Amino acid sequence: MSRPTFSSHAPLQRILILIPSAYLFYINQGLALREAFVQAGVDSLLLVDGMGDDSLRATLASFSPQAVMSINHARPAVLDRFPNIRHLRWIQDNQFGQEDYRQQAAHSQSDICYFATTRLKNVIPLQGRHYTGTLRFAAKPAGQPVTEEPAAAFSLVGYIPAATLLDACFQISTEQRFTGWDYLDYLDRTQQHSLDTALEALDDLVETFLQQQGTRSSCLPPEALRLLREEYFRAFNRLRLTRQVLSLGQGCRIYGTPEWLSWAEFQPFFHGPLVTRQENDAVFRSTAINLHNGGTLSHPRVFECMAAWGGPLMANHTPAEPELGFEPDVHFVEFDLASFNHGAIPLLEDPSRRRAMSAAAHQLISQRHTWVHRVQQIMKDLQQ
Repeated sequence: MSRPTFSSHAPLQRILILIPSAYLFYINQGLALREAFVQAGVDSLLLVDGMGDDSLRATLASFSPQAVMSINHARPAVLDRFPNIRHLRWIQDNQFGQEDYRQQAAHSQSDICYFATTRLKNVIPLQGRHYTGTLRFAAKPAGQPVTEEPAAAFSLVGYIPAATLLDACFQISTEQRFTGWDYLDYLDRTQQHSLDTALEALDDLVETFLQQQGTRSSCLPPEALRLLREEYFRAFNRLRLTRQVLSLGQGCRIYGTPEWLSWAEFQPFFHGPLVTRQENDAVFRSTAINLHNGGTLSHPRVFECMAAWGGPLMANHTPAEPELGFEPDVHFVEFDLASFNHGAIPLLEDPSRRRAMSAAAHQLISQRHTWVHRVQQIMKDLQQ
């Protein structure tokens, strides 16, 4: 793959970072990225995307960055007035708001187009004008390992859609309809023990289900399709995993948005949101086993947990990503629904193994997956 050629440009001195919303996840990530740029000697300005053209033009004229980095969003049209400012697009989701990036044009106007995961890169047809690649999430490693005994056996940090979503009714005709429960029954038959969210198969899975119901995706509004492709999958996997964890009788601290409270069975275990990186670290460091459920190991929760140097991570099986360097049973424990107990119980009973796994994961993050590493990659891609 060819590398970008920006040799005619001056070295990076200033960069504008645009986060897609003021949600705490993007704020914390943007500030971590900004801190790493500043550490590298690059002046950085962090703003929330979506300002008007005139406001953005005033910002660009006054701040005079050599590059603008947008998380998720496409290149702002106002950059046409500033031909010497390079644009980097970092796509972190397959869909953001009402935009399905898989349906966008094959080529973007950005100079560099990054994807946060290999899976996103494989399913989204966007490309950069000069370079298309992967820029992964990262973390800031803790300075010392945990010395205290864990306060909880399991912790799960994440989002679950509201339970009322399952009661939603989709009317196909005057005589035919299906509910969210019907869709979950279908997923239970097709997914079996898998807790993965396979982006590559989402459209086909939804299409097959709809055909079984006597309709097809072209007959449903975009919002209904988004629910079937996104929200129901997340509810399905989080529901099954959390029930499996709780079945061990060790409890589980649950952190996230208030939607967890809509599930009566999970209410006693819900502890609210984790707003700051320090709060996240405190949970990871006070837990015997931290849990990850998603479609990739290249996830902020994975990097942050390993960097916290606390309890080790158990993560559901996803396609291998050897470039990450994560090895099962060395840096984390891999599981599916059928093997969860077999992986969790021995790990709970073996503190020395947990400490060794946590130390190995922390070392790997420190060597390869810090925000400093990501900034070094960006600057190298801009200078070559």
